[in-house]
Amino acid sequence: MWDLDDFTPEDELVQAQQDDDILARQRVERERKEREAREAAHVVTFADAYDAADEIVRERQEAVWRQQGEVHFTRLRNGSWGVRGPAEDVYEGNEVTVVRRDGGSVAVTVGRIVWTDGVVTLANKR
Repeated sequence: MWDLDDFTPEDELVQAQQDDDILARQRVERERKEREAREAAHVVTFADAYDAADEIVRERQEAVWRQQGEVHFTRLRNGSWGVRGPAEDVYEGNEVTVVRRDGGSVAVTVGRIVWTDGVVTLANKR
C-alpha cells in the first residue's frame, strides 16, 4: 500500500511535470489533427467558386460559338448592343452576318473592339 510519508514534495513536482508533459503532447496532437482537417477540407471562398463557375460558362459558350462559327448580338456593359463572335470574323471594319435570336440574320459592320481573348471577340456595331 501507499505510505503518505514516503510521498515527498519532490515526487509531487516530478508527477506534476509528467502530467504537464502528457497534456502538452495531447495539445500538440490535437492541433496537428485540426490543421490536417483544415488542409483536407480546402476551404473555397465565394470569389473562387464564382470565378470557376464563370469560367465554365464562358468555356461552354466559346465551344458553341467555335462550333457554329456564328456572330450574335450581345448587350455590352455600357448598355448598348454589340456583336459577339469568333475572333477571326469579328474585327474592326469587317461586315459580318449576325444571327438573331429568332433565326433571322442581318448584316452589320463591326465597330471598335471592346474585348477579345483571341477566341471570342466583343465589339461595338456601326
